[in-house]
Amino acid sequence: MNSITTLDPENHAEQVAFSRERVFDAIRSRFAKVWKARSPRKLRVAETVTLGEHRILAVVECGNQRFLIGGSSATVVLLACLNSNGEEVSCP
Repeated sequence: MNSITTLDPENHAEQVAFSRERVFDAIRSRFAKVWKARSPRKLRVAETVTLGEHRILAVVECGNQRFLIGGSSATVVLLACLNSNGEEVSCP
């Protein structure tokens, strides 16, 4: 005997919404473990200044350290290590 499932047009939208919700719940539960396991970011670009001609200055924070970085389309250079007041200090 061949069984054919028919969709009730009145309940079809409800059935699709329910199925979509179940799929999203499965995806959320699968990736929740990955998202929780990821460690918080320690590197952050605090400020940037564009100098033109594909050149940039940036203050980058890593934990409680701050660095003044210069960059172009070809290079990245550490210009200075900074304290919390923005004053230059010796680099570790």
